[in-house]
Amino acid sequence: MLMRSRLFGVLIASALVVSGCARQAMTRQDFESAKLPISVAWLKTRDLRTPTVAGLVLRMLGGIGTAPIGAYLDEKSAEKMKKEIVVPDMGFEVASRFMSIWREKGAAPEMVLLQAPIEKDHRFPGASIVFEIIEQFYIGVDGQLVATCRITMKDNSGKTIHKNLEWFNGFSLDRKRRSLDEFKADNGKLLVEEMKFASQYIADKFVKEILVDLSK
Repeated sequence: MLMRSRLFGVLIASALVVSGCARQAMTRQDFESAKLPISVAWLKTRDLRTPTVAGLVLRMLGGIGTAPIGAYLDEKSAEKMKKEIVVPDMGFEVASRFMSIWREKGAAPEMVLLQAPIEKDHRFPGASIVFEIIEQFYIGVDGQLVATCRITMKDNSGKTIHKNLEWFNGFSLDRKRRSLDEFKADNGKLLVEEMKFASQYIADKFVKEILVDLSK
């Protein structure tokens, strides 16, 4: 158990490094210059990773022979979960909740949610808000969901006027720990619930920080 906790701690530290990347605040002037409606979209969400204890140990050893084997074990674990359950597109979950939360808090701009994920080189007819679930997206060996999401808002000319990262860490939020088998049971019912909770948490953080920027 101690080894598992230490391994999980390494993953959490990595997520903290990612979430510490520079944040670009949005000015009221930039926000008001964006012509409406704003397109809201998301990049197709990467596969949810399910690292195994064995895989993590082998990858952390970093040897020419051990690291690839560890990566292979973790890849097979993720593939198995993908075959057994239907995992929600968390990018979509964050995007749709972001719109709902902002509207509930009032003074939201006119926004239109696209109906399918986009590619990185997608071009919008006007202003846009794009969400992307990035590297830190996994179920830790200690049975907690970790997810990191990037938001990027651009004006009508394609200039970035807001950028930020938020992450959900079930461990730090004292969420209940579950085994992979528990998460996968009943077609992933508990995993879906946890992902929706995480999406709501991340979207709420994004909205709060935007509203703070616009209040200055």
